[in-house]
Amino acid sequence: MTRLTRLAGYRNNIPIYIRNTGQLRGRPSAQTVSDLIDRLGPYEDAEEHKRLLHLPDGFKELCGKIGDSVYLVENGDLSECLLFGISFDMNAVPCMNLSDNEGELVTTYGKGGVHSDVVFVKRSIDKPIEEYGRSVFLTKEEAWAAREAECVGAAASVK
Repeated sequence: MTRLTRLAGYRNNIPIYIRNTGQLRGRPSAQTVSDLIDRLGPYEDAEEHKRLLHLPDGFKELCGKIGDSVYLVENGDLSECLLFGISFDMNAVPCMNLSDNEGELVTTYGKGGVHSDVVFVKRSIDKPIEEYGRSVFLTKEEAWAAREAECVGAAASVK
């Protein structure tokens, strides 16, 4: 499959694509336009039927942190949590799966020696990934700063 577009750059953090000029010059041929329509159609159908996932900023970074501690700020409290997975809720919203207690890592072995690591937790807290950087943080310092800002904001609204 020959790529029909290429990334030209970014404007306001939005990617800008242009026609791939490697083999295309001048006006696009009828075949090129037909190829574009054939490739674009399935994406538009998927988006229209809510089957196309738009992964938020931080998703890739969080995937690399599974099994690590993260910090949750809620109602002025700061808790250290275990990020034990990422899943999708019933509306296909990506969520971080957190536990505020220690999880137990268990390795299970299946047929043919295939194994998987499973974390058993007593209580799960699911937060939409959009909360990353708002109420869920990778470092304690970021969480403390957010907690302080939340407390200052709450005190200002009481006055």
